Amino acid sequence: MQGQAEERQPDTPQPVIVAKTKTTVKKAERSIRIWLEGKRLPRSGFEIGARFFLRHRQNELHVELDAEGDRKIISATRTANLTNFETNRPVLKLDTEIIGLVFEVGEEVEVLFYDGLIVMKKPAKSSVNRLLQMRWVPEPKKGDEECS
Repeated sequence: MQGQAEERQPDTPQPVIVAKTKTTVKKAERSIRIWLEGKRLPRSGFEIGARFFLRHRQNELHVELDAEGDRKIISATRTANLTNFETNRPVLKLDTEIIGLVFEVGEEVEVLFYDGLIVMKKPAKSSVNRLLQMRWVPEPKKGDEECS
């Protein structure tokens, strides 16, 4: 009806970043590898034994929690030096050629942890870094000749 305000759909809430870190892509025996461990994993729902899918999305890798996932979070044991107390910690070990579709060996990766989702992407460069990386080459002055 004219004259009446349209009903507005509620805005979809944006996902909240639970944690953020950086890591480096490493060369593994048969492929390339990304390895994540520590408290950030369980904070975003990735407990030991949790199943997930690894998906390639544009220039990112997405690790999505899913009970039917074809991969799972593994456990690693760490022993405290002073107490000899062993603790298990969750580890996300990705050693697959899919990583090579997005990243190169030695490249830094920004890792964003959401609830049930981990996004890996190339780090955003600050404007200062972009300016430092740009090369300014002055135009040759009149009378200057190029040497061949």
